[in-house]
Amino acid sequence: MRIMKPLIAGHVFLIVCCIFYLVWWCYAFRPGFVSSRVSGKAGILLLVTAVSGIAGLTLSIIGMNQPGTRAAMLPTAAIIVGGIVIYLLLMIGSSALLHRQVTTELLLIIGWLMVEFLSYQSA
Repeated sequence: MRIMKPLIAGHVFLIVCCIFYLVWWCYAFRPGFVSSRVSGKAGILLLVTAVSGIAGLTLSIIGMNQPGTRAAMLPTAAIIVGGIVIYLLLMIGSSALLHRQVTTELLLIIGWLMVEFLSYQSA
């Protein structure tokens, strides 16, 4: 159970990060928004997003590295390389095939997916 506490806390912080990111995005990209997206109210929302995301990632990594975690089903390097390959394929597919601009969200989604795979095999 000692291993699970940081992992669960990390997941909670990552969920909080997603919620604040969505609120920031809805606020900062609404029609007619003329202020800065990184200062004022939008900046506060973005700061909370960043702090909770970093806290979530840190706690997840701490939980994954606790003594007593189970043996990994997949090598960590395979998950990281797989994540990079998936990101590149989706990036190329989005830009070349669908003619869409690649945004930060794709990197965040793939990064979170990699953290989930890594934390799942540690619990």
